[in-house]
Amino acid sequence: MNGKSDEHEWREGRRCNLETSYAEYTELWENSSFSLAGQGAYPWMAGSLDGLTRVLEIGTGTGRSTLELLSQGHAVTSIDENPTCLERTHKSLAASGFKSVLLLRGTRNFSSVYYQIQYSPLDPCIAEPGPGTALLIEADVGNDARLLRWLGMRPKFDAVACWLGHVRNPENASFLETSGFLDLVGDMTPRVPRHQLTDDQWNLIADLFPTRNCKTGRRARDRRTILNAIFWVLRTGAPWRDLPIEFGPWSTAWDFFNKWNQDRTFDEVLRRLRSCVVSHDDPPAELWCIDGTSIRAARCSSGGGKIDGPRRTEGSRSGALPGWLGHEDPHPV
Repeated sequence: MNGKSDEHEWREGRRCNLETSYAEYTELWENSSFSLAGQGAYPWMAGSLDGLTRVLEIGTGTGRSTLELLSQGHAVTSIDENPTCLERTHKSLAASGFKSVLLLRGTRNFSSVYYQIQYSPLDPCIAEPGPGTALLIEADVGNDARLLRWLGMRPKFDAVACWLGHVRNPENASFLETSGFLDLVGDMTPRVPRHQLTDDQWNLIADLFPTRNCKTGRRARDRRTILNAIFWVLRTGAPWRDLPIEFGPWSTAWDFFNKWNQDRTFDEVLRRLRSCVVSHDDPPAELWCIDGTSIRAARCSSGGGKIDGPRRTEGSRSGALPGWLGHEDPHPV
């Protein structure tokens, strides 16, 4: 009798330790995701999937990426092995006004030396998540044949978002290819993320942004990446310091933006682009203007002084563009 009681206490101790590990891992993920959110990684990720509705998310974490995907209208099927992460995400989405279905399907069996997780089958009749809704599934992405069979019977996904840290390890770089998850995606044609230059667009202006050798011996920054970084800031309206890390240091992007604005490189870009669309029947270049209602002004403009010159007539809606969108210098004096 004492032997059975001791074994029961031992199993309960192992169960408590596992639940503690789940909770600690969830807090670590939350700290990491808080840092990524501060860098603008989640809006950048969701924005790069613009137009791709059905998203398979591998690694739910604490739901920050799932929330961003839903807020941009994606339909998300999210997978994670940690039930504590899934439960927190489920509550977080509900608190933010989004609907989600939570499927916890793991049963943990403890022995004297290890524990096993058995995953229950998935119901084929489970409804597909619609835009702005999520399906949260407990599963082992590396060893769950039932999950892959179930996903294979459903409509193809438009994209896969993978947040597993070990995927960046060179030894596991082919994880997505070997796991079978990419087979669940429909059209795998590469697409250019929103706000970034296509090959044709870059080829049109590439010679205006030559790469010069660095005197320090360091590798020069790729000019196309810097332009993409500038376009991301101008299009999203985010502060320069919130530039996603994929574009490199924000200060580099700002310095080149300031340099190309002052040496009138951007003016040359505008003239070249305009020459591609202007015909003989169009107005002279001096008469071109940009609709002022579509220009996001800098925050300091609301307190700016009055500008001398012709007064704007009532009902006027257009005017010349002062500088490049009036962005402020992020380097305080």
